[in-house]
Amino acid sequence: MYILPEVKKYNSKEGKFIFNSKVTVGISDGIYSQGLNLLKHHLNPFGFEIIKSVKPCLNADVLHISDSEKKEYYKIDISDKRIKILCTDSLSFRNAISTIIALMTSEKGIFSVPCCEIEDYADYPYRGFMLDVARQYIDIELIKERIVLLAKAKYTVMHIHLFDTERYAIKSEAVPALNINPIFRQYTKDEMKELVAYAKSFGITLLPEIDLPGHGLYVLEALPELKCVQEGKPVGIWDVCVSNRKTYEIIDLLVEELTTIFDCDYIHMGGDELSFYDMKDSGYWPAWYECDRCRKLAEKNGYNTASDYYCHFVRKVYDIVKSHGKKLMIWNDSVDISKSPDLPRDILIHFWRVAVETRGPHDGCSMQRFLEEGFNVVNSFYEETYADDYISESRLAKWTPISSPEIDLKYSGKVLGGEICAWGIRNHFDYTLPSNLFLFANRVYNHKPTDLIESRAALSRQLLCSDIDYLNIFEILGGCLIPLSAEKKFCEDAEQNLDKVNEAIEKTTRKLAEGRYDALILKPIINCLEELKYSLTVQKKEDIENGR
Repeated sequence: MYILPEVKKYNSKEGKFIFNSKVTVGISDGIYSQGLNLLKHHLNPFGFEIIKSVKPCLNADVLHISDSEKKEYYKIDISDKRIKILCTDSLSFRNAISTIIALMTSEKGIFSVPCCEIEDYADYPYRGFMLDVARQYIDIELIKERIVLLAKAKYTVMHIHLFDTERYAIKSEAVPALNINPIFRQYTKDEMKELVAYAKSFGITLLPEIDLPGHGLYVLEALPELKCVQEGKPVGIWDVCVSNRKTYEIIDLLVEELTTIFDCDYIHMGGDELSFYDMKDSGYWPAWYECDRCRKLAEKNGYNTASDYYCHFVRKVYDIVKSHGKKLMIWNDSVDISKSPDLPRDILIHFWRVAVETRGPHDGCSMQRFLEEGFNVVNSFYEETYADDYISESRLAKWTPISSPEIDLKYSGKVLGGEICAWGIRNHFDYTLPSNLFLFANRVYNHKPTDLIESRAALSRQLLCSDIDYLNIFEILGGCLIPLSAEKKFCEDAEQNLDKVNEAIEKTTRKLAEGRYDALILKPIINCLEELKYSLTVQKKEDIENGR
């Protein structure tokens, strides 16, 4: 059976394992709460009770095995009597449970999985999704639903973009000036701590990002003392002053506060889009060149480019982050990598673009150069991985974190994985993100290409409904990835049979009414089907009127 993410080895056997109303899981060693939480979340709405046992049992046995060379390695052996799971750690057990959930089908309320033998592991440890809460308020419950979806798709990281030109998303006690007139409601520290704990309970790490020194419209309005200064007057709207002691005092306060909320290893400090040469007159350009303080800094240290100023900023922030026991992660595009940069090599580079000639240090810019310089990299190359306006079903089927941008494969071990990014406010996110997340998960979990035809059935089963008589909804809508537009919610190859579309609407609406499946996924899919129905109805009417 084809599932997403696809497993490394799958050998089918005769028969199926049928779940009883009480599912007893025998755990002999280790702490496996993440996988149990995922199993409970999936089966409890259908009346199942999940029981943990310290003794071997007839339902499912979990056995700890010695560490494997493969990341998150596990084995599953399913017979008609028993499920046996061998795993290396809690995350590999969660992945095993995710696989079992993906294999589930139901018939008249009876859940089963096919008898088989599975061997599996992850190709990359960093499998991330970026959620932008700086430009919008996203309800806590919706974020929790996304977290569960990430766990089912075997992700490891949810990157939270907290800080941008619009606002700071957390109500800060350390820097209360950032709480004045936010464009959207801020999250409290307790709410964010709740999300961190919830994510952790499903094996997902929450990674916070403060995007500085650029994207500074909001912070510079709230804290004008962080602006550059020319002849005693504040200048600039885009960037904080990199030669200003107060800049680093504020960052220190924010990082310290974040460490009380997030328990991840890294703090992401952003740092993108600093040199828009084609936008100098708009103000979206560093004021460092006009700043009296920054000019003195440049004369003292021999700085003459935006990258020089930026690397100075990064080194200062690196020391701050390190002093709080964390590591630093930054976007790539403001570092001039054509030459060897004066930066610590344990900074994690988040690669998202090759800078174009008018926007950033262009010469020599490549992911390859960062790897040659000894940095580890997470690949979020926007042409392949941005879920807002760029991602493509056909390209994503073949992409891997080491395929685009192209690199010398001898450096592949320094590419830790990839991250899909959902920037800003997009009306299509409600119906494009769920399938996007599973398609992308397959690319950061496996090197082999995705079978898009098989994926349609897998997505219908794993996202929408596991009933065996449920229709292949993504086949009806014409593809795995619905167009990235609010103008059209079905693909060119969508089903042209109006009766079948009506049947899909009826069955999906019935499942929504049952209240057992994810309403935040079902509702948008029903809207897509309704739009397809409307289009077919209009076409049918036109055909009749034109005698076709």
